[in-house]
Amino acid sequence: MVKRLEAKKDDVVFATSKYINIGFSDVIKILIMINEHGQSNKLAAKLRGEGHNVRVPSETVNIVKTIVANHPEMSQHPIGKKILRPTAKKASRNGALMAAPVNDRECCGFGPGG
Repeated sequence: MVKRLEAKKDDVVFATSKYINIGFSDVIKILIMINEHGQSNKLAAKLRGEGHNVRVPSETVNIVKTIVANHPEMSQHPIGKKILRPTAKKASRNGALMAAPVNDRECCGFGPGG
């Protein structure tokens, strides 16, 4: 039987500030690791809903859009279609713009305004 390694709480340094700066390439590497260990759905379920957002510079969004557009298998995928042709925005209760609701398996607020 393989012994399962577990991190001790003493080994974890949690973020204490409201926001942290992290490179987008690092975010991608983290998400790849989470996916490789079969935890993508669990993470997505915990982060669904209001209050869990990431601000991405427009230049980075446009790089992602270019990569998706240049690969037909990605541009025809439901998520790829959302990235290339995002949904309309609607006003929330506090007047801020937010993405219109989409299927939980799809995303993305990759529109002109973010």
